[in-house]
Amino acid sequence: MSRDSWPDQVAAAIRAAFEFAAVDPAVADLLTNEALARGRDGFMRYQRVIDFSARLLRPGRVLGANGALLPETLERSLAGGITLLVAQRVDQGRAHELPDLVPDAVQFALTPYLGPAEARAISLKN
Repeated sequence: MSRDSWPDQVAAAIRAAFEFAAVDPAVADLLTNEALARGRDGFMRYQRVIDFSARLLRPGRVLGANGALLPETLERSLAGGITLLVAQRVDQGRAHELPDLVPDAVQFALTPYLGPAEARAISLKN
């Protein structure tokens, strides 16, 4: 994976997830809020969402100059924060706002790997 394609893939994944949640908030709720409320099985479902998202971010460690210095928990923390944003908007009946939040989420996800200026530039083009 190249340094040029990975950020665009992350941006596309975030855009697709946010647009999906905006169109079908009931399913997004099932994967986030409802999953956490359903005990062990639901929590495992929620963890799979976080793990999948974290795996999409992990290649940034290799592509970024400071990858070895990043905390081991970074990808799960970023994925959790983005998932929490989706869950919050869905829970508040504001899932329709998610597509407008894509640039901020993309910048949030990419900044630790690329730095603020490059992450911002990518967030604005996607």
